[in-house]
Amino acid sequence: PAIKRGTELQNEIAETQVAPGQAGIWWLGQASFCFKLGETVIYFDPFFREAGGTPDPLQEMPLRPHEHTSASLILVSHDHLDHLDPLTLPGAAQASPQAPICLPACGVKHATDSGVDAGRMHPLRGDDAFVGDDVLVTAIPAAHQTLTHTDEFGYHFLGYVIQANGVALYHSG
Repeated sequence: PAIKRGTELQNEIAETQVAPGQAGIWWLGQASFCFKLGETVIYFDPFFREAGGTPDPLQEMPLRPHEHTSASLILVSHDHLDHLDPLTLPGAAQASPQAPICLPACGVKHATDSGVDAGRMHPLRGDDAFVGDDVLVTAIPAAHQTLTHTDEFGYHFLGYVIQANGVALYHSG
């Protein structure tokens, strides 16, 4: 079971002071994480399901979609249900209305069809980067059994190198 969830976890993320050269990292279940680098809060592959839901989560998920608050940035690695979730991403986007959303270019239609504003999205191809106020995110091609690339969308599965607060993190997606 999750040690902290909901408001208690939101408060811990908000109140955690992260010194230069350090990172705060919270595993949120499945492939979902929260990274805090200085004051920069990044949600990676936000996903939520109740136990017994479809798909049935592998463990308790500590944050519901509307509890993905205070994000500076939301990252999505690929267009699979437990990464680009049509039930969680819209709620997370609404809970953090100031946060840009970086995702593979091939996932934009799925995200907009689920109700996420296309104006918030920064589609990436795997050979490019996103520069935010206090963060640099470099998209890296990732393989999900195979390395999938199309001329139209670039790489369909992305990892990210996240640089902020004197720290560089890599999440393979």
